[in-house]
Amino acid sequence: MSRLMAENLVRRFPGTVAVDRVSLSVAAGQALGLMGPNGAGKTTLLDLLSGSGRPDQGRVLLDGRDITRLPAYLRARLGVARTVQRPAWFASLTVLENVMLGTRARARLDGRAARRRALEELDEVGLLRLAHHPGGEASSAERKLGELARVAAMDPTVVLLDEPSAGHDHESLKVLVQSVRRWVAWGAAVLLVDHDRRLVEEVCPVVLRMREGRLVDGAEG
Repeated sequence: MSRLMAENLVRRFPGTVAVDRVSLSVAAGQALGLMGPNGAGKTTLLDLLSGSGRPDQGRVLLDGRDITRLPAYLRARLGVARTVQRPAWFASLTVLENVMLGTRARARLDGRAARRRALEELDEVGLLRLAHHPGGEASSAERKLGELARVAAMDPTVVLLDEPSAGHDHESLKVLVQSVRRWVAWGAAVLLVDHDRRLVEEVCPVVLRMREGRLVDGAEG
């Protein structure tokens, strides 16, 4: 059974159809790649799947449940994690506190348990040494690693990754690959959108193509 499913999603903006009758499914324990040129509708599709956007037509299902009208914060409580091209990172919080936002989005852990979970994930991505540093001191690559730790701290059922390779250096890209494989091993459904063909094909057995709002022929895998 598919963990995440999109059925005939349509999203219109004045003068354009950004997402045009897109249907796809991602099973538990699967990483699915999605590639296409700028303006193809990939980020808009992720908006519809994550709840930060609402489709004009179609449905989004999570483990068979219709979540089309659920806002993003309620989908997060169900384990739907989303990254964006520029991490939602707060300079005034410590690195640890930035990661703890993930534990609170999903599990509603108490302060001590949330702190312990966040520290575990910071250690996993190699940022434990920065746990108590201000978030504003973290480099671009470190912020991207912190975002991976925050996603993992949610114990996600679904992970939606929007251009995750941007901002990573060579070493932190390895951690990104390890993180995707780890989430898949947990049984999460992962949808990876990126322009880095080598990265996408390394972690995704199947890669779909999108152009002008539609999935096009030529899926690989």
